Amino acid sequence: MALTMLIEFRARPALWEEFKALVAELLPGTAAFDGCDLLHAAAVEDEHTIVFYEVWRDQASRDAYGEWRQSRGDPDRLARYMREPPVRRMATPIAVPA
Repeated sequence: MALTMLIEFRARPALWEEFKALVAELLPGTAAFDGCDLLHAAAVEDEHTIVFYEVWRDQASRDAYGEWRQSRGDPDRLARYMREPPVRRMATPIAVPA
């Protein structure tokens, strides 16, 4: 069953530009990861926040991705830019009538 995740990363204002550059560096790896069916990211400039909309084939794919990022040390790299822990939510898509 597909899994939809909404994630917000809230950066320290003084590190905002560096943070966006790091996220841009990491995005291709997420998009290419087996099981990632869709990835959108958008910056909320005045809030120094990046919002991710991810659709994964299933929970196992998302878990494997998380383990891969952990093995590379990426959460630690991101943490130095964060002003608080990321906000993660699972969501259910709503079909839009044609």
